[in-house]
Amino acid sequence: MKSSLPIVPGTAWTERSLSVCRPNLRYGLLVLCLVAVWAPPAFGQETGDRHGTFTIDVDCSDCHRAETWTTLLDSLRFDHSRQTRFPLTGAHTTVTCATCHLGTRFDAPKLEPNDCASCHVDIHQGEFSDRCVDCHSTTSFQDVEGRALHNQTRFPLTGAHAQISCQSCHRTEERGAFSVLDTDCASCHEPDYEAAHGTAGFPTTCESCHNTLAWAATAPLDHAALSNGFTLLGAHASLACTDCHREPTFQPVFATTDPDDCFTCHQQDYEQQHAGTDFPTTCTTCHGTETWGGPTFDHASVANGFDLVGAHTGLDCAACHNPPPDFTPIFTPADEADCLTCHEPDYQQQHAADGFPTTCLTCHNTDDWQDATLDHAALSNGFALVGAHTGLDCAACHGPPPDLVPLFNPQDQDDCLTCHQNDYQQQHAGSGFPTTCLSCHDNNAWGQTNFNHDGDYFPIFNGRHEDEWNTCMDCHTDPGNFTLFSCIDCHEHNRPDTDDEHDEVSGYVYQSSACYACHPTGED
Repeated sequence: MKSSLPIVPGTAWTERSLSVCRPNLRYGLLVLCLVAVWAPPAFGQETGDRHGTFTIDVDCSDCHRAETWTTLLDSLRFDHSRQTRFPLTGAHTTVTCATCHLGTRFDAPKLEPNDCASCHVDIHQGEFSDRCVDCHSTTSFQDVEGRALHNQTRFPLTGAHAQISCQSCHRTEERGAFSVLDTDCASCHEPDYEAAHGTAGFPTTCESCHNTLAWAATAPLDHAALSNGFTLLGAHASLACTDCHREPTFQPVFATTDPDDCFTCHQQDYEQQHAGTDFPTTCTTCHGTETWGGPTFDHASVANGFDLVGAHTGLDCAACHNPPPDFTPIFTPADEADCLTCHEPDYQQQHAADGFPTTCLTCHNTDDWQDATLDHAALSNGFALVGAHTGLDCAACHGPPPDLVPLFNPQDQDDCLTCHQNDYQQQHAGSGFPTTCLSCHDNNAWGQTNFNHDGDYFPIFNGRHEDEWNTCMDCHTDPGNFTLFSCIDCHEHNRPDTDDEHDEVSGYVYQSSACYACHPTGED
């Protein structure tokens, strides 16, 4: 039957009636149960509706038995999750009806699914959002993703902060009333600061040196970022902070304009070493950051590429420059190879009368002005000065300086005849000797030959032919071709006798080449 009776006040309730209002655990549903039932007379008599006025379609038989009003059905046919606006999930499925409803009045309270604050006290005391479901679920009030939720605040948990308990920071809070705390490091870590830096007067901007991984894990101090680009390099890296800063504010003792402004800090060093010299105050031109002593000066970087090499390295600055601080150059060479601009007096003394070219480095080097070496091959298409050529005066082969035009134009290093044609005509004219001079001569002495007729061709200076000839023409009858020679002009002056002498020789021919083939040493 439908329940449409008005609520009857003053109806008696029993302990038994309260006990029936429990959830049906078999089906996992929290149902609207009767916290109390009235003890009516016989079923069907006029009764009052103790559950209030329902706005949903529910019948008494969905929960009650016909034979007894006080004993509920084993399987309730009322579905709270489906038939009301408040689905029962999580822990809500295990609570009794009276936990949420007023007595047996099931038409109150009128709640919405997300209206948690109607039943649950805000233990956060208004510090957080009033939407409990943003952090909590119906399964467990304590089941929250604390770290992820904390990261939505202005203090995300990183490093060691992510490993500590809530009470480590929220020490005075109780039952989850986590009020907003000061996020400054010193507010929590004042004991650490006092122990490590209290007497030094360090600033309390802890994050400048420390990180959240560990208090002792000090990150490298980015001095450049804190000091307008002044990086701690070389000897600066080992200095104590108080050498350059005042405590406790750490204001700089010296007001340098930039990282290269050494003079502002090192004025006393400058005065001690350079006072009265008018040296410039651009210290980094000579000094480095590793040590103040042992300066190294890069002359090329300040002199348009003119590097100090050779004998130049030992010169005093005054040898080439006017007095400091300007150090104006006395000479203005066009480039590193322009020696004449500085060394014109040397040139005038040694070469002016000869008209030598002014390309000094052709013969001289930067180590010693007197130690001149000319690379003749590099200037003459590979014709190196070797042997007797090395001692010749330039005028022997060249026109007068400065042009030094070659008097001879040999084709290559082995072309002796172009230069030595006169020598050939005194010694070999009419002899038909070849003009490959180096076959017999060398370049150390023209009069010494290395021609070995006995060893390379035929023995004429020993054996049977020694003293048997007077001139080359005795054997080499063609002066234009010394590859031709004659044996039969001297030996057996008639063919019949020679033929008779060799009548038993197989392959005999009356020719000089045949004679040499059988008698290569001139012996029988």
